[in-house]
Amino acid sequence: MLVINNRNYTSPALNLAVEEYAVRSLPAENDYLFIYRNESAVIIGKHQNHIREVNLRFCGENRIPVFRRISGGGAVYHDPGNLNFSIITRKTLQNFNQYRDFLQPVLNVIHKLGCAAELDERNNIVYRDYKLSGNAQFSSRERLLSHGTLLLNADLKKLSGSLKPVPEMEIECRAAQSIPASVTNLSAILKRPVKFDEMKRAILKETGVVNELIFSDGQWHAIKKLAHDKFSQTHWNFELSPPCKARKRNGKYIGECEVEKGKIKKLFIEEPKKDAQKIWDLTPVFLGCLYEYQALMKKCRETEATDYPFKILDFLM
Repeated sequence: MLVINNRNYTSPALNLAVEEYAVRSLPAENDYLFIYRNESAVIIGKHQNHIREVNLRFCGENRIPVFRRISGGGAVYHDPGNLNFSIITRKTLQNFNQYRDFLQPVLNVIHKLGCAAELDERNNIVYRDYKLSGNAQFSSRERLLSHGTLLLNADLKKLSGSLKPVPEMEIECRAAQSIPASVTNLSAILKRPVKFDEMKRAILKETGVVNELIFSDGQWHAIKKLAHDKFSQTHWNFELSPPCKARKRNGKYIGECEVEKGKIKKLFIEEPKKDAQKIWDLTPVFLGCLYEYQALMKKCRETEATDYPFKILDFLM
């Protein structure tokens, strides 16, 4: 097994590209271990709807970008207090959709630090009722990527805020949905700081991996191109979201929105009354607008000038 050297990059798009490049393009005669951390970001599963999974307003106001990964599973929050680990190996009937062998070295390290964590039925590493690590897999031909997170010193307020559902919003969608769980940091359990470098060294020692894979200039060029052309694009991150319908009440008004390919298809806001019903059809204004914080903010600023008796953004996020 070789450990991948990513030059300590913390760009989510770049590290997602490293994972895809590794599982699709690296020589199959070797297995690979990739341990890294990212800047603050939300990473959703390949088949998820970003509107249902992410509090887009909180993320936009706190400058937390949203990315889509190639594996399934639920949405996760990354920041420098979160360690991410990936194993790339040959896919077999014995290891596909099996997690214990991949997670055992991480569990061993956690146990040696003094935390009696265990693997639950959803392949999460948990301590009592708290989740420390979520995991997912992706396969490509005969290769397998098994990757996960580990909360060391993450900002749990931002984690909660970015993944917290929008209040009073009902969403209809046939997309993979995250399973809510209470989370905590390993540092909180051990009652001492656990640093990224400390944990990385311990995992490398536990696995016995000493040899590095250093990418060539040509390989870095391919990885950076993938990061730019795929993982930094609205098409991959937002437009691949399955269609959804959202409904939200705000005071005496009710907003209804339909979204396809990440863009608004219909938008109505109504004021129900006993004797009448007033409806504002905003579809002509918002048709084709990307359902993403910056795009919606821009469109709302342009539209609010018409002086509606409500703030449009309050129905969308």
